[in-house]
Order: sequence, then C-alpha cells, then structure tokens
Amino acid sequence: MATERYIEAVTASGMVVSLRCPEDKIEAVKEALAAVRELDIPGWREPSQVAHGGYAALSRFRLTQHDYAGGGDGGICGYVEVLEIGDPPEERHNIVLHSFNTREGHAFAEYDTVTEAKAALRRCGNLEESAIKKTPGLRRHVPCGWLTPWFYAIGQQVIIGDYALAPGLEDHPLYTLGRLFVVTELNEKGVPAKKVKRCLGCRSLEVKPMSYCDHDDRSHFDHLVYWNDGSCTRIGKGESGPAVPYTDEIEWIREAAEGCGQLLAGGENPFRINLVDGRSFIGFLTSASIDQPSAFSSQPGTYLAEIILTNGEAFRGTVPFSEADRAKYGTVLRKIQIQLGYKRPGRADILIVKLWPYNEKEGGIPYDQRDKPVVYFSPAGQLTGS
Repeated sequence: MATERYIEAVTASGMVVSLRCPEDKIEAVKEALAAVRELDIPGWREPSQVAHGGYAALSRFRLTQHDYAGGGDGGICGYVEVLEIGDPPEERHNIVLHSFNTREGHAFAEYDTVTEAKAALRRCGNLEESAIKKTPGLRRHVPCGWLTPWFYAIGQQVIIGDYALAPGLEDHPLYTLGRLFVVTELNEKGVPAKKVKRCLGCRSLEVKPMSYCDHDDRSHFDHLVYWNDGSCTRIGKGESGPAVPYTDEIEWIREAAEGCGQLLAGGENPFRINLVDGRSFIGFLTSASIDQPSAFSSQPGTYLAEIILTNGEAFRGTVPFSEADRAKYGTVLRKIQIQLGYKRPGRADILIVKLWPYNEKEGGIPYDQRDKPVVYFSPAGQLTGS
C-alpha cells in the first residue's frame, strides 16, 4: 500500500496548490497540475441582471442573464429568462431559455445563439413544448418539473443528467430520479389520500439496534425517499413503501388489472367494480350466474362516504339519505355527485367514491362491513401528475 504525503504544486498560472497524494504519484500529479491554468472549488455566484432588475438566482457557474420577463395570472406566477453559461461542463450547451412557474416547475430549451433564444422568449415565454418546437435555432426542450436544472447547481450539488441534486443521494432499484409514483398518505383529517409525486432520489440511513430492547444485534438500513413537494417517506426494515410506480392508467382499469391478478392467485371470485355512470365491471373465473348489482345505495338511511378526487384530495363524512332524497336523487351516490359538484376544491373531478352503512348509535360502521365498502370508480378517472 502506497504511503501518502502532503505536497505543494504549481499550476500553469502560478497558483500554488497544497494537497495530499500517494508518494509514488507525486511527479505525475505535479506534471498534471502544471498544465492547469485555472483551479477552483465549486461555490456559487450571482448571475448578472437585466437593467430593470427582475429575477436572479445563485449558481456555481458564471451566468449572464441576457433577457427576462415575469408575471402571473390566475394564481400562477413565474418567470422566463435567457441565460448564457460562461463555464459549462463537458458536453453541455451554454445558451438556454429557462422558465419556472408555480404550477409546472422548471423547464429549459437550448438554442444555437442568444439572439434566437431571445426571439423564442418573446414568441412563447411559457415554454409550452408544442410552441417551442416551432422556434428557429432550437436544439432540444427539457421539462424538469420540480427538479433543479443543472446550470443552477450550487456548492457541492451533483449534476446527474439535466438536473442538480443534493449530495448523498444514491441510485435505488425502485426509487429512481425523476420517476413518478402514486403515494398513499394520510391527509390533515386522517383520511388515506393518493397523490402523484416525482421522486427526487433516495438516501440510505444506517440504523443500529439498541442492545437492551432489540434481540437482533445487527444494524440495518432504512430508506428515505424524497418527493418533489418537499415531503419525505421513511421505509423501515421489512416494510413495503406506500408508493407504487405511476402508470398513467385510468384508475378503474388499474383496479381491474389488480383484481384480475388477485383472482388468478385464488382471490375473491367474482369481483365487481362499480362505475358512477351505473355500469359495472365484473371479473370471474366461473360459469356460475352472477348476481345483479346491489341496490345498496338507494336504500334510505345514513352512509359514511369517502371521496377521492383526481387531484389527490380526499375527505370523509356522513351522508343522510331520506325517502325524500330517494325521490329527488334516486341514490345516495347521485346525491353526493350533485352536491359535491358545487363544493369540490379546485373543481377537480371525482375519482373514487366509497360507501359504508353507518349507524352512530350502534358504533358507526357495522363490524363485518368495515373492510367491505361499496366502491364506485369514475369511468375515465385518473390521478393527475405533479
């Protein structure tokens, strides 16, 4: 094993550098540094600004901001800028049109010249891909979402592909950079809600057991998965994460695919998926007759309803359903659809409705029905991506 020594070497510009290297590599290191004209530890610099002020951000690269525009409409704010990177790393282009808005995050487009990038800013400042592709001088268009573009890397952030990442994040066989997942989590009211999130990487955390309360004296690793909305999921030893890869599939079809898989593995036979337009999907592996759809939701009484919207919002509450309601709406599902249509947040569509019979005097949901809600899916419903 080679011994290491501290040495001083001189660069081509006369800069004296102090470093440590293997003793048998000293001459090779000095020779290599003698050909280096500039040496720096990545930090961050502030890009120059256009005359009117406007937006500026930190970067470890030398940025010149040639043009800028910003504003907002309908609660969505953002900006767009033309940047020239003075010291881009190898194989990276130095002229970009970069945009950010509070709905879609970052995007950038590479151009041959600053003039062409400025013309594209005036023509389609929001960087919509369909419009950007028609602009002269375009090299490529990169939607980044909530990942930071590489040219805004600071400090010791690692550049992977087109993105700048915090140090310490490693590749994981499932939770890979930029991949979309459907994440199930409890909302502020304690109701399980599903949201589509983009993975920003995964970090492994070594957990050492306490000898006085853990029979297994071996350490293990938990995984911390970071999401684009700033949240983090911790997955412990032997746990399955509350996230599955997002397939952009219509929700009830995805549910049907899962039901078929369970059916083939000996699960419930037949299984039924109810749609809010009155139709049902029935899966079975038998020639036996299938019962007609239950009239459950047309019976007067009190129901517990759990509603999930296409934007991931979820909420739960009791719904009284009287004889007068049956005459007016026909079913409790229809009552929910009509009343919620005027109140739902963000005007998101209904994705899933779950119904249970409910009797507050007898403890709420009957014990044998707690895991068996009647579920209705929207025929074309799917979660919207982040």
